[in-house]
Amino acid sequence: MTTVMEAIRQRRSIRRFKPEPIPSEILAELIEAARLAPSGSNRQPARFRVVTDEEGKKKLAEASFGQQHLAQAGAVFICCADMNAYSQLSGRQRRDEMIAAGVYAPDSARGPVDGWEDPKDIDAYLPQAWLNVGIAVEHVVLAATALGLGTCWVQMFSRKKVGEAFGIGREMPIIALLAVGYPDQDPAPRPRHPVEKILLAPLP
Repeated sequence: MTTVMEAIRQRRSIRRFKPEPIPSEILAELIEAARLAPSGSNRQPARFRVVTDEEGKKKLAEASFGQQHLAQAGAVFICCADMNAYSQLSGRQRRDEMIAAGVYAPDSARGPVDGWEDPKDIDAYLPQAWLNVGIAVEHVVLAATALGLGTCWVQMFSRKKVGEAFGIGREMPIIALLAVGYPDQDPAPRPRHPVEKILLAPLP
């Protein structure tokens, strides 16, 4: 069984896929991995459209400036953020949840209260929405790697064209496309910074 660290080390960005369909039960397992991802205040904004038909994948490749691995992949996940998730829980409700979880003392006035977050100012939530969807997508990536699949994040695409082609409105910003399939290449790992470069101070 592949460990998490093994999947992390094995993961590559795959841009050539074999023409093999992905069984529905495996796609369901990947969505389950996304569903279990953490999110800030447990808002769970990640939403997915899984495209497996040839015409749909061709449209995604065209909307991505001709990136043909999207057309070759067994499936392409359209990864979105449901911004309605940020208007369905008041700051006071969130504070009460945090008190119940033991984050704050029962009589505490600290933490988010009404007015700390403005559900009308949806744009203010975009940074955390992108982050939370990204966490869910990486859950899919690592689960796919452990199952012998390859993946490739794609962020160079026309969000307008993808939205129009698949009926996804502005209230559901498209964060990324994820190509998933059986790899037809085995690329070498790309260079990564040494540990010393990413640490702002030595480990204790």
